[in-house]
Amino acid sequence: MTGTWIVTALVVGLVIGAVAHLVLPGRQRPPAWLTIAIGAVAALVGAGVGTALGVGVFLTLVVQALFAILGVCLAAGARTRGTA
Repeated sequence: MTGTWIVTALVVGLVIGAVAHLVLPGRQRPPAWLTIAIGAVAALVGAGVGTALGVGVFLTLVVQALFAILGVCLAAGARTRGTA
Protein backbone atom coordinates (compact mmCIF):
# COMPACT_ATOMS: atom_id res chain seq x y z
CA MET A 1 0.00 0.00 0.00
CA THR A 2 1.52 3.28 -1.09
CA GLY A 3 1.28 6.68 0.55
CA THR A 4 -1.42 7.66 -1.92
CA TRP A 5 -3.65 4.79 -0.79
CA ILE A 6 -3.17 5.72 2.84
CA VAL A 7 -4.15 9.34 2.22
CA THR A 8 -7.08 8.28 0.03
CA ALA A 9 -8.30 5.82 2.66
CA LEU A 10 -8.08 8.46 5.38
CA VAL A 11 -10.03 10.98 3.31
CA VAL A 12 -12.70 8.42 2.38
CA GLY A 13 -13.02 7.28 5.99
CA LEU A 14 -13.13 10.82 7.39
CA VAL A 15 -15.83 11.87 4.94
CA ILE A 16 -17.95 8.75 5.49
CA GLY A 17 -17.56 9.01 9.26
CA ALA A 18 -18.57 12.68 9.27
CA VAL A 19 -21.53 12.15 6.94
CA ALA A 20 -22.69 9.11 8.92
CA HIS A 21 -22.63 11.11 12.13
CA LEU A 22 -24.81 13.76 10.51
CA VAL A 23 -27.21 11.31 8.85
CA LEU A 24 -27.83 8.80 11.63
CA PRO A 25 -31.12 9.61 13.35
CA GLY A 26 -31.42 10.60 16.99
CA ARG A 27 -28.75 11.35 19.51
CA GLN A 28 -25.70 9.25 18.82
CA ARG A 29 -23.73 7.71 21.65
CA PRO A 30 -20.36 7.66 19.91
CA PRO A 31 -19.05 11.23 19.77
CA ALA A 32 -18.33 12.75 16.37
CA TRP A 33 -14.56 12.35 16.65
CA LEU A 34 -14.95 8.63 17.41
CA THR A 35 -17.32 8.08 14.49
CA ILE A 36 -14.88 9.83 12.15
CA ALA A 37 -11.91 7.88 13.54
CA ILE A 38 -13.73 4.56 13.13
CA GLY A 39 -14.52 5.46 9.52
CA ALA A 40 -10.87 6.31 8.85
CA VAL A 41 -9.51 3.13 10.43
CA ALA A 42 -12.08 0.94 8.68
CA ALA A 43 -11.26 2.58 5.34
CA LEU A 44 -7.56 1.87 5.93
CA VAL A 45 -8.41 -1.78 6.53
CA GLY A 46 -10.55 -1.74 3.38
CA ALA A 47 -7.66 -0.28 1.40
CA GLY A 48 -5.43 -3.08 2.61
CA VAL A 49 -7.99 -5.69 1.66
CA GLY A 50 -8.60 -4.14 -1.75
CA THR A 51 -4.89 -3.88 -2.45
CA ALA A 52 -4.26 -7.45 -1.28
CA LEU A 53 -7.03 -8.73 -3.54
CA GLY A 54 -5.63 -6.74 -6.47
CA VAL A 55 -9.07 -5.64 -7.61
CA GLY A 56 -8.03 -2.33 -9.17
CA VAL A 57 -8.34 1.31 -8.23
CA PHE A 58 -12.10 1.77 -8.47
CA LEU A 59 -13.01 -1.43 -6.65
CA THR A 60 -10.45 -0.67 -3.94
CA LEU A 61 -12.22 2.65 -3.36
CA VAL A 62 -15.53 0.80 -3.18
CA VAL A 63 -14.07 -1.66 -0.66
CA GLN A 64 -12.73 1.26 1.41
CA ALA A 65 -16.14 2.91 1.43
CA LEU A 66 -17.95 -0.32 2.33
CA PHE A 67 -15.57 -1.04 5.20
CA ALA A 68 -15.96 2.51 6.50
CA ILE A 69 -19.76 2.35 6.30
CA LEU A 70 -19.83 -1.05 7.98
CA GLY A 71 -17.47 0.07 10.73
CA VAL A 72 -19.46 3.20 11.52
CA CYS A 73 -22.77 1.31 11.46
CA LEU A 74 -21.44 -1.40 13.75
CA ALA A 75 -20.04 1.16 16.18
CA ALA A 76 -23.29 3.13 16.24
CA GLY A 77 -25.34 -0.04 16.71
CA ALA A 78 -23.09 -1.45 19.41
CA ARG A 79 -23.17 1.77 21.41
CA THR A 80 -26.93 2.31 21.23
CA ARG A 81 -28.15 -1.26 21.57
CA GLY A 82 -28.01 -1.40 25.38
CA THR A 83 -29.51 2.02 26.11
CA ALA A 84 -33.17 1.32 25.34
